[in-house]
Amino acid sequence: MKIVIFEDDLDLWEAIARKLRKIWFWVKVYDNKDSFIIHNHEKNDLYIIDLILKNSSWFEIIKYLREEKKSKVPIIITSWIDDSEKKIYWLNIWADDYLVKPFMPDELVARINALIRRSRNITLNSIIKYSNISYDTEKYTVYKNKIEIDFQPKEKQIIKFFIMNKWKTITKKEFIESIWWEYEAEFIKNNTIDVPIFNIRKKLWNDFKLKTIHWIWYVLE
Repeated sequence: MKIVIFEDDLDLWEAIARKLRKIWFWVKVYDNKDSFIIHNHEKNDLYIIDLILKNSSWFEIIKYLREEKKSKVPIIITSWIDDSEKKIYWLNIWADDYLVKPFMPDELVARINALIRRSRNITLNSIIKYSNISYDTEKYTVYKNKIEIDFQPKEKQIIKFFIMNKWKTITKKEFIESIWWEYEAEFIKNNTIDVPIFNIRKKLWNDFKLKTIHWIWYVLE
């Protein structure tokens, strides 16, 4: 799946782009329309456009995509502006979704998946399972024996990560880069990792058989 992002806060979006690439999205980030026209010759699946760009007009980008390229590919607008009337206006001029900053990367991923499914008329099962534990990727909820269990956001991300990678041997570095993607790995302390894993084990007991090997490798058996 190929995603193009228009954003001039490159540090922020390169971090988010790294997160998207880890779950197999192809991502390119541009800060203006001209650079996109010159360098991008791909058939893209989705566009994410920030409303405030220093070197381009968001409206001109959308107009170019919809009128000149005749593209029907979904477009998500992002902005710090949380105004219902403005959101309705922007959604009425060719955009498909509107996301207010700041937002969690998982929310962005969910919106991306929803738009892609809608555009392709695909219905996918949002439930992933391990033993008697299930995780709803759209509702961000964890269930044990069909009963919802409350977890903190990072704990939910950890559960989802290991269910999606069950039976694989995961290095500590891979784990950190997938869950604490917004930070450099060397700044993540052992306690940052140990506390959520302890809470997960406490609530799910032996049903979540996460094996830790010398604090370097992890396997959900």
